[in-house]
Amino acid sequence: IFEPFEQQQGKRDYDYGGTGLGLSITRSIVSALNGEIRIESEVDKGSVFTVILKSVEICVIEPENEHNRKFDSFDYETVVFNKAVILVVDDIDYNRDLIRGYLTGYDFELVEAENGSEALTKAESRKPDIILLDMKMPVMDGYVAASIMKNNIELKNIPIISITASALTEDEKKISSLCDGYLRKPMHRSELIEMLMRYLPHTVKESKSELVFPGNITEKDLMNLPVKIDDEVIEKIIKAADKADIKALRELIGRVAEFDAQIAKLLNDLTDKFNYDSIKKVLKIAGNKG
Repeated sequence: IFEPFEQQQGKRDYDYGGTGLGLSITRSIVSALNGEIRIESEVDKGSVFTVILKSVEICVIEPENEHNRKFDSFDYETVVFNKAVILVVDDIDYNRDLIRGYLTGYDFELVEAENGSEALTKAESRKPDIILLDMKMPVMDGYVAASIMKNNIELKNIPIISITASALTEDEKKISSLCDGYLRKPMHRSELIEMLMRYLPHTVKESKSELVFPGNITEKDLMNLPVKIDDEVIEKIIKAADKADIKALRELIGRVAEFDAQIAKLLNDLTDKFNYDSIKKVLKIAGNKG
């Protein structure tokens, strides 16, 4: 069955079809990677294909730990930063918009660049307090830009925080040698605020006794609303918020609007502000009712 267009012996292709090229191409790709492909099959039950790839880099996945749980519920609204200039470098408009939304309300001046070359020019002219740097960009990538900055006497002391989707071990080692910090995409707002707290002067106000969401909706208000959102919908919205998937969020919030217009409006307002952490807080409060 791994041969191209293989037919079962004695059967006509217009009655039964054949294996086509899919398995043949798959085997060729696996072989090119020095791997193996195996099959276990039972009539009328199905088949299991197993691909084994050796000596391949894998993504680093951080296990759930106390640190992650702490900042999942971290009240970043209590942080007050001193005035600062932040250089945001990313070739994707949405990614820069996301960071801008995350940092709304703080006394920051955001300077934006779309590639490493533009980042160097703006870093030299503006001398930012910190640089948020994507690593994979056209013209000049983040690796080259960070290396040049760290060898520039006027820029070398500016903290550089890498923000990238790459999670390969080899990439992490290279990033660690060039940058002062590292955040993976998609990142939470609280993760970004925590990172900025390491490098920018700030104070922390006493936490409010009760969270207040847009429209002056409090935790108590949410608890007193009569409608309980379906657990499955809550889980899907939380997953979409974790991935910063705005399209999925809008569609799911539309389902919420069918039976709870008030919460749907609140969730849409938070989505407009890219405030995914508060979306999850709202849903966890709503999900604990009843």
